[in-house]
Amino acid sequence: MIIEDLLYLASFVGSPVLLGLYWWGWGRRQHIQLPKWRAATFLSGLCAATGNFIVLWVWVIWLRFHYNPSSGRMRDVVGDVGLSLLLYSICAAIAGKGRYRILLAVSGTLAMLPWLSVGV
Repeated sequence: MIIEDLLYLASFVGSPVLLGLYWWGWGRRQHIQLPKWRAATFLSGLCAATGNFIVLWVWVIWLRFHYNPSSGRMRDVVGDVGLSLLLYSICAAIAGKGRYRILLAVSGTLAMLPWLSVGV
């Protein structure tokens, strides 16, 4: 029971903090060069993980103010979009090239926990 609570806490707190660190590290690079395909793949995975974060919290806020029994149909669509973004971000982190690619894969894996009850 405590392990599940810690995993959910890590997914709700750890993933956004790691995403902020990734974007901060990406923006602090002193020299800007044309990205190669692996660096572009990593950046697209980072964008997908950020998109997932936005989709999740917009969904939570929307449910707070507009919940009704028929919102289950939209839950399936939102869950599929969120899980697809996360799967892409994990694959892009594995195939891409960047300083934080392993942490992006771990963050994507942790960020799947809130979607498991929705999208599966």
